[in-house]
Amino acid sequence: MKTSAILSAAATFSIAYSTGSIEEWAPGGPDDFRGPCPMMNTLANHGYLPHDGKNLTKETVVAGLGNGLNFDPVLAGIMWEQAIFVAGPNATAFTLNDLNPHGVLEHDASLSRSDAHFGSNHVFNQTVFDTSKAFFTDETITIRMIADAKVFRQVISRSTNPDYSFSASVENFSLGEMAAPFLALGDKTNGLVNRTLVEFWIENEKLPAELGWKRVEEPVVLENVMFLVESIGNATSLITASGNSTAPHKKRSALSDGQESAGDVSEYGVSHGSTTSQKPQRLLQCYGDFFPSSPSDTYAMSSMRIKTSILCSKCQRIRGKLAKYLDDMNCLDSVYSSTLEHYSTLEHSPTLDHYQDSRDLKQSALYGCHLCNLILDSFNPEGIDNFDRMWTRKVAMNDISNGTPVQLKVSRSIYVQNQPEQAHLRLRTMPGQVDSFAITGRRILLTSSPSCPPTHLSESPITLSSIHVSTATVATANLAIEWIARCTKFHSKCGKPKGSFLPTRLIDVQTLRQTGKIRVTETRSLPCPDDIRYLVLSYCWGSTPTFKLEKSTGQALSSGVGVQILPKTIQDAIYFTQSINMRWLWVDSLCIIQDSQEDWNDEALTMCQVYQNSFLSLAALAAAHSDEGLFAIRDPLLYSACSLFSTKEGKHVFAEPSSHSDPHMAWPLHQRGWVMQERILPSRTLNFGPYLIWQCQENIDEEYNIISQKDYREEFALSKRFAEIVLSDSVSEKYSKERNKEILGLWRRLAAEYTDGVLSVPTDRLIAISGIIAVIHSCTGWTNQAGLWEPFLWKELLWKKVLRKSIESRKFTGLQPSWSWIAITGAVGWADFDAKLGVSCSSVAHVQRITELLPSQADTDSSSDHPLAILVSCIAGKLRYLSPIGVNIGRHECDVDEFPLSGRGAFIFDICTDTRQPELFLPTGIEIWPEGSLFVLGLAVCPSMNCEGAFERVGLCTFQVDREKKSGDSMDHNLAILHDVSRRKDYILV
Repeated sequence: MKTSAILSAAATFSIAYSTGSIEEWAPGGPDDFRGPCPMMNTLANHGYLPHDGKNLTKETVVAGLGNGLNFDPVLAGIMWEQAIFVAGPNATAFTLNDLNPHGVLEHDASLSRSDAHFGSNHVFNQTVFDTSKAFFTDETITIRMIADAKVFRQVISRSTNPDYSFSASVENFSLGEMAAPFLALGDKTNGLVNRTLVEFWIENEKLPAELGWKRVEEPVVLENVMFLVESIGNATSLITASGNSTAPHKKRSALSDGQESAGDVSEYGVSHGSTTSQKPQRLLQCYGDFFPSSPSDTYAMSSMRIKTSILCSKCQRIRGKLAKYLDDMNCLDSVYSSTLEHYSTLEHSPTLDHYQDSRDLKQSALYGCHLCNLILDSFNPEGIDNFDRMWTRKVAMNDISNGTPVQLKVSRSIYVQNQPEQAHLRLRTMPGQVDSFAITGRRILLTSSPSCPPTHLSESPITLSSIHVSTATVATANLAIEWIARCTKFHSKCGKPKGSFLPTRLIDVQTLRQTGKIRVTETRSLPCPDDIRYLVLSYCWGSTPTFKLEKSTGQALSSGVGVQILPKTIQDAIYFTQSINMRWLWVDSLCIIQDSQEDWNDEALTMCQVYQNSFLSLAALAAAHSDEGLFAIRDPLLYSACSLFSTKEGKHVFAEPSSHSDPHMAWPLHQRGWVMQERILPSRTLNFGPYLIWQCQENIDEEYNIISQKDYREEFALSKRFAEIVLSDSVSEKYSKERNKEILGLWRRLAAEYTDGVLSVPTDRLIAISGIIAVIHSCTGWTNQAGLWEPFLWKELLWKKVLRKSIESRKFTGLQPSWSWIAITGAVGWADFDAKLGVSCSSVAHVQRITELLPSQADTDSSSDHPLAILVSCIAGKLRYLSPIGVNIGRHECDVDEFPLSGRGAFIFDICTDTRQPELFLPTGIEIWPEGSLFVLGLAVCPSMNCEGAFERVGLCTFQVDREKKSGDSMDHNLAILHDVSRRKDYILV
């Protein structure tokens, strides 16, 4: 269904005013605006929208539709977003008069108005309506009757109106108009409505309450609109079904245009005379995925669907040849047990001709051929890490744009999974002649067990993933409700958060339905706090939100504000919260006073509790800033499997989407430093990207099986892993050595990923992860010192910067101490973080925190805090600079003098532009490798400029001990020296 059909349905019975009444009614006066749609005029007459027909704002729309016609607020919000364009750019309200221009909402061939050519096109015309209602031949109007009246009016209008116009967009407006009587007055599920009620309404522009009509009890949702519009559109077709085939409305609309789905052809059947559809099935005239959406596009495209498994004539022939070939080879049904002898029967992999001009391939993809989309996407260079492969695919895409023959080659798969039903071949695309040089794309997997099917959670499949272009649909909310219900019912670990903690403030979205406004509430005034469940929003601010909680806006937010003044992402979160029947939402920009340092400090201390005690987190993965919205526009053809054919044994064969590189690292939200604890601490998270991803402490679900298929599941299972290792109460020895090792390893993984994120304020480097630190502390009793865990300080000190670019651009954060990673920007890891199996690590120093410094060591500025200091007892050496081995990254070779062991050292600056020269090597740990290599790891330090007698970290130093020494210098001898306490001296680090 097209977007304009929803808008037409909205316009037909939209924009109610919250003070209206069914009992009160008055027609419009000479100074009141009225439009071409009977239902809108009716609602104005009843006062459900302003009686003067002016100032139709979003809050008026949402509240009015809910009160007057029981419209779901999500649908109501979508309607307003689609209608506001009539008032011009940047408008925040429109009038009924704005709908009168010909060809916008008003159109020729109306059921109750004359055409614009004959004048008075927005005023009810009894003569015209009499010709329309002549097709209402029974007391109950059906979809077929409405469709017949519509077709008749179009034929009459075209034959009598010399200026007749009826574009594709007008057709969709008209279909929405036809759906209005069923939605507002009748049975919206089956498409039936009482004739008397409809005639009374249209002729009087009055709700037929006096005839017994009542407002529907079940909310009107987007799915109702889409069903009726599609049904009416199918019923207007004058093509009849042949033989025993199904009724026209049960077939894909694209079939009449020359495209076929796998389910509509006989086994191995191919239609040789069909051509690619000239009616685009795609959303836009462009190739590729469409996410993230712009604010205006998300709702406008929320109704659009892309039909999956539709094939062009070329791919239909390919399908037939594949089916015959695979059947002859018995490739998908043979049991591959212990040998690969079966592959010897595949002596000549077939080459299949496709389009002679690759530009036709591109055009076919635009027109909706599913297999053409998968073929074209196999050359997509995006997401390719390897430069050579990325470059060759860019060349290939350029060749495709310029026109080149395309051939497909079926190649044999060497690896076959254990289950025979998952055995497969691979389809490889090859632009250019196969016998000459050809650049190949990613392989397209042919399998009888698709890894990317539509999500099934109940007896009826959730078809969101395979159909909808946008995630801004009622089906999205229904899918979330299904996931929530399953989690709360079956997952004991994801139960109600412990304790009765509530954030200081929460957004009450329930008032949106009642008043069209939301308000921020102080939770201390709420009764029964233990019964309150709230959602949290995890999102990117981008630039400062246009409206936020400040001292000057606090009173307005407490009283209630319209959602239209809020950033788009927050608006979407509010509507979505309401759509899944939840009342309370926490958003940092509206629940923390942004211009109060005192309030910000207080709230930062409880941040971990806010997320840990939330019922559900909404994560806006795709939005780079707060005005991009929660929802996305995507191309389902690039994610879902294409159904091809069934084998004689009844197995269905699919073509899988290409394997993309990990998409989550490119998502803006996961590049934000603050979001790490927002990902880890909630018990449940619903991620909004190009597809929905559900994660909780026991499971991960998604619209497509992409995460499991691409081995990215662990990235979204961090919160589950955190709950299992850190929060678990089932560990027999709570502080066992093995558990400590697991917790420390998980912390380092979290810290490494966290430090790779972006912080707009560098000094937030520690506080932005303080929530996770607080939880680990409460569960283990460990003490954290500036981001390093005290029980393991000797090992924690061995952090190192992780290089992401050929030229480093790190800076100091302004935080102290120097020996912590919080002192610099950028990603860090640990020296033994990636240690291979068989490498043993141990301490060669004693490290402890010291609470007081000597007066001579303290900063002479009495206004500053005393620096956080540690005492390192170790065998030190003097660093002697030799030569750089990585100028752009600050890596240097060095000698270590006055050190009891011989060898060669190397150190790397924490900040490559640091002009301070390291003087001492302070070793804290060693690594012993299986082949006998011994590495001593420690800090490169220089004297502190602020604390006399103390040192500051400059970088990390690695010293490899020489293996070929005189007979007495064995491994045991070297280790004995390093562990000799008598050789150690004390050094203070700040």
